[in-house]
Amino acid sequence: SQIPFEDPIFIKDGLKIYAKPAPRRSYVMTVDTSRGQHLDHSAFIVYDITEMPYSVVATFKDNSMSTMSYPYLIKKTCEEYNDAYCLIEANDAGGEVANNIFYELEYEYVYFTNKKDNLNEGYGYPGIMTSKKVKQVGCSVLKELIEQDQLEINSFDIIQELNIFSLKGYSYAAEDTTINDDLTTCLWLFAWLTKQNLFSELNNI
Repeated sequence: SQIPFEDPIFIKDGLKIYAKPAPRRSYVMTVDTSRGQHLDHSAFIVYDITEMPYSVVATFKDNSMSTMSYPYLIKKTCEEYNDAYCLIEANDAGGEVANNIFYELEYEYVYFTNKKDNLNEGYGYPGIMTSKKVKQVGCSVLKELIEQDQLEINSFDIIQELNIFSLKGYSYAAEDTTINDDLTTCLWLFAWLTKQNLFSELNNI
């Protein structure tokens, strides 16, 4: 079935805004980091999680953003969206970004995980190491969210990625290697997040 999308209300340097921050609404962000060497893209998605269906309110995707500048953009965007909690993929260069945001820039609303991939506040390490298991859970929950109309995607860029994203064994991967699946990574990270107890507690969902 066709997923509806909207035109962004604001676009600048890879950032696209679909809905401005509104008072008394809750937001979260999921983050994927690249090395900024034009090979893959750094990407993040901001979601309004105030009620169901959740909805995508902003996306960022860029393949030249350095890992030094990226934390500032993440922090600034999270602050604008009512101090949104953020879940940062911490594999490879992502670990550096997660540490920077929490320890250097002292942004406190960062989800931590422990070695067992359990989400917690402030112990373990900032961000999440995405294992095969995390991706598997994320992808299957994402499928449910989309099929049950519990997530308004809004972004044509995400829909374009999802169209080339297919099931390979227990996981998903891009069929067409010319299109990056970095926004899709943010999407299944969010889907994984919605199944964590801490997410429900912090957001009263």
